Amino acid sequence: MNDILLINDADNTLFQITSLVGTTDFDKIRPSIWVAQNFEISRILGKNLYERILNDFSNDSLSGIYQEIYSNHVTKILIFAAVGDFIMKNSIMISNGGNFKHQATNAVVADSKETERISKYYRDMAAHCEQDFYKFMQGVNIPEYINKPSIDGGFNFNWVF
Repeated sequence: MNDILLINDADNTLFQITSLVGTTDFDKIRPSIWVAQNFEISRILGKNLYERILNDFSNDSLSGIYQEIYSNHVTKILIFAAVGDFIMKNSIMISNGGNFKHQATNAVVADSKETERISKYYRDMAAHCEQDFYKFMQGVNIPEYINKPSIDGGFNFNWVF
């Protein structure tokens, strides 16, 4: 299992471009980041490019086109996919005693339709950023990227969350 996350609690971008408040415990969203990174980012980049970016990131040696891919594409897709996943799971706490739903103080908990709507919004944002990545990669020739989908102007994303 990969324990290196491509974004961490020091990266405020997660809170700056989403509706998550800055006081959200990063440990609560970490599993959603892991899921988005290991299922979405690895699928989108392909094994070789994913491993290259992960290795360069962990060694603090991202540069050139790899830094551009990470900064302009990977982080956005990862953040939006992770938040879409997190929103669907955030209100339920699972422990040895069972599954518990949080009860807000001085607020109203969003119903399941509202929760699904906002989660879909973030997943759609991730899909849009994924499209941008594929368009960008049409003009890039690097040996690690062999995952080149044909782009015919339309995309069909089957997000699983």
